[in-house]
Parts: sequence; C-alpha cells; structure tokens
Amino acid sequence: MDRNQLVALVDALPEHAGRVVGWIRINAWLEPSQPPMVIPPASLDNEQGAGGSQALWAWLGHLPASWPLDATVGRLVRRLRPGGWIAVSWGDDSSFDLGVLCEREATNRVGLVRDALHLAGVRDVTLVPGAVPMLVGRRTSPRPARVSVVVLACNQERTLAATLDSVAAQTHPDVELLIVDDGSRDSTPRVIHPYRDRARVLSHANWGVARSLNHALLLQASGQHFTWIGGDNLLYPTALDVLAAELDCDTTVGGVYADHDVISDAGRYVETERKPGFSLEAARERYLMGIVFLTRTSVARAVGGFDASLAVAEDDAFWLAVAELHHVVHVPQVLGAYRFHAPAPDAAHARTRALKLAEARRVSRALRQRAPATSASTPPRSA
Repeated sequence: MDRNQLVALVDALPEHAGRVVGWIRINAWLEPSQPPMVIPPASLDNEQGAGGSQALWAWLGHLPASWPLDATVGRLVRRLRPGGWIAVSWGDDSSFDLGVLCEREATNRVGLVRDALHLAGVRDVTLVPGAVPMLVGRRTSPRPARVSVVVLACNQERTLAATLDSVAAQTHPDVELLIVDDGSRDSTPRVIHPYRDRARVLSHANWGVARSLNHALLLQASGQHFTWIGGDNLLYPTALDVLAAELDCDTTVGGVYADHDVISDAGRYVETERKPGFSLEAARERYLMGIVFLTRTSVARAVGGFDASLAVAEDDAFWLAVAELHHVVHVPQVLGAYRFHAPAPDAAHARTRALKLAEARRVSRALRQRAPATSASTPPRSA
C-alpha cells in the first residue's frame, strides 16, 4: 500500500466524509506471534488528495494476535473519535484469516470484515475495489462515558493550580472534576477558588487519603469511570481519553494504568518511568500502578473503596482487591508526570516502605482467603 493508493482511498470516500482518522492494514501472512500492523500517523499525516480530502491518521496501537476478530477490531475502532472514518484493507493470501486474529479461515473476506466493523460501531461501510481491496466506514457511537477525577490536596498551594489546569486541559469530552481540600492550613483554598465554577469542591478536616477518597467515590462521583490524583502531579492532555478507551472496549477490564514522567519539585523533567505489565504476584510485593490510572466507578464501589484502617497502603490494597476480580491492563504510553519532592531520611523511608509492604501482604492474604476461586479464574493481563 503506497501513498498514492492511500490518497485514492481518501478521494473515494463520499464528499461529506470529512476525514479518515484511522487505518488498519491486516495481513494474512503474519506469524502468530506478530501483532496486526497499524500504520502510524507520522508517515501519513496531512496527505492531500486531488479532490482536496485530508487524511488525519491516528495511531491505533498493537493488540495480541490471539484475540478474536470482533474484539480486536472493536478495540481498535473505539480509539477513534465518533464521526471519523476508518479504512481496513487486507492481503491476498488464499488462506486469509485476518492476520491470525481469527482462528477460523475465512472465505468471505468482505463479509467477515464488514461484520466485525459493524459490531465495533462502524456504519456506512463501503467496499472500495482495487488491487488492494478496502472497506471504509464511519464510526458512530454513544456519548463517551463520563470520567470523575478527584484531585486530593492538602497544603499544596505551590503545585495545585498546575494539577487542576492539567485536568481542565483533558481532551476527553466529559470530565467531572472533584477537588478535595483535606484540611489544608496554607492558601490552598485560595488557589481552589477560581476553579469553583467548573468543579465541585469538597472541604473538610484532615481525614486522610482513604476516608477522603471514599467520600468522593461513594457519595459524590457521578461518572462511569473514576480516578484520582494528588495535588502535585499532572495528567497529560490525552490521558483520560486513552485510558477510558481501554475500559470502554473491554468489559472484563476493571482498571488500566500508564507510564509517567518524573519531574522535579520545580517542574523540570528528570526521567521517564516505564511501568511493567501487571501481574498479581508482582503487585503483592510492590506498587505497580504509578500515578496515572483509571477504574470503573462500579468496580471501585464493589470492592468497598479504600481501607481507612491502613496507615500507608490504601492504594495497594485497593488495586489488589480490583485485580482479584478483574483484569488490570498496562497501557505503554506516557500520560502524566509525578512530582518528586526531597526524599525523607533513609531510615524513615525504609520504615515506611516496610510498613507499606507488610500491609499490602496482609491485605493480599485476606483477599485470597476470601475469594480464591475467583482470582484464579480471572488472572490479570497486560495489553
């Protein structure tokens, strides 16, 4: 598939199509260990066809080759904005099976792909004949799920505005912002004041992390998805869009998390922290989730929220409870920034880490005793 063919594809679309926002190139000859090949935007961005149509290409990501066709196409397509068009093409191998995305051989290629696109919410599907057959269609979908974001602040007058601005800058179209002032004694309330017209502000005495989050989660949040962030960290603009897409296209996933940058107290870049894929065994030994994550509100409520009896491991305990019952998926994209402050003295830091690990292990043992069959039957996976 060369540029001329791609431009021809764009020009072949109905005039009202506007733009193509994704391209999936599925090859029948891929080895089972290889993911489907998706053309990245850098190579095709802003191509102009003779008819004046413009192709705005979006990176759709790699998926496990073992996934069935409908689930795979569904996940890819759900990363596209509603109203955008997607083009799907295929190779000419006679044993065509959509790049081993579908275990059965297919004789009716057009029908199989058309059905998969329809299941994924793509409408107005049209066959574009040629040396490389193509199906194009426009994605139509219901309104994206609302995401409730809790910004938890306590005496963070210097950094809170940047955190709130990072939430306000999200590209996701439906974000509910809940600002929790957990008993601040500095000018944090003054920093919050300008945001009152676009957020709900919850102010109370110093309840601590777990109790404050539970109040927001159980009594205040109205979104289908839920996340929280400290008043000194940052979300990058597409964070909620990317994470919500992962939850929206797979109901077995209870939580998702991403990589993040590390910045200094002054906001300067230090390094990028790449998170590992999720495993329950590793999560029992150390905290994997970082600072950029998203869960379903229903899942968070079902596990009882956050354990206020724990001194330091309420986040570990929460995600262990989620992972015992649902898949937890790592998204390998940098979607936020963790602000690193001056570390505590070595002895104090070591005591805190030891306490955190002991609490997490105790919670894990209790969870396994309570629901061993469930956790064994639904092992978490990483995307």
